[in-house]
Parts: sequence; structure tokens; C-alpha cells
Amino acid sequence: MLSTVVLFAAIASVSAGICPSGSPTVTKVEEHYTTDKALTSETLITAKFQVTCGGSAAKDLSLVATLGDQSTAVASDGEGNYQVSLFWPHGNAPRGYSTVTLSATDDSGDSTTLSVYSSGASSTELPVSTELIVLGIVSYAVTVAANMS
Repeated sequence: MLSTVVLFAAIASVSAGICPSGSPTVTKVEEHYTTDKALTSETLITAKFQVTCGGSAAKDLSLVATLGDQSTAVASDGEGNYQVSLFWPHGNAPRGYSTVTLSATDDSGDSTTLSVYSSGASSTELPVSTELIVLGIVSYAVTVAANMS
């Protein structure tokens, strides 16, 4: 299950690689994270954000997001809107607010940050796997449908 959390903006400044002429502004647009251990096998944090330079959308940036020891490419729609998704096994996922470092892939060494939040996965687990539950429901539906004809 994905939960929407309070939206807020994170602002940071760097030099040339991300914004050749000035400091970038990173504004978080949307954020989701998984919380239910019973329905998911990993904790996911997804953040959608915009990058502007001098008030204009920073289009087609090539960015890498890093949180802890995990790095991943940042997706872009080419219009200044970006998205990053990070996954961890439930026990290894960060809890609370974490800082994601956004770095240019051009080896300029430039970076900025984005703050994300996750409450971590709930400790409630089902006594059987979700696959077994789905198999039972589908089997029941097939049996009911067969008996109706």
C-alpha cells in the first residue's frame, strides 16, 4: 500500500554540473512509500520532484540519486520533472527523514539534496504467504463459477 505524505520543498545549491548558471532549486511534488510487510516484499520510497535553475525548468539533466550505500538513476520526462525510486529489504530500509543526494553524472562532482520520508514497514506479517492467499481466492472463484454453469 502506498501512502502519500506531507509534501515539502528541499532547496540546495551547487555549481556548474547541475545548474551551469546559478543554484538549482529542488521542489518535491509527490512522495510515496510502502508500509505493509504483508503485501510487499521490499520497502519502496518514490519521490517526484522538479529542478529549476534561475526560475526556469532544468530539462534533461542526467542525475544519479544516492541514499546510504544505494545509488540509482533518476528518471526524467525532459520537461524538468524527475522521479527516483529506491528499494530495500524491509529490515534494511531507512525510517524517518533521509537525505537523498542528487549528483550530476558528468563527473563534475556537483550535487544537491532532496529530503524523503518513510515510516518503515509495519511489523504485521500474515501467517501464510500472500501468493497462497491469492491462489486460494482464485481456486474458490473458479469452483463457484464452475458450479454456477
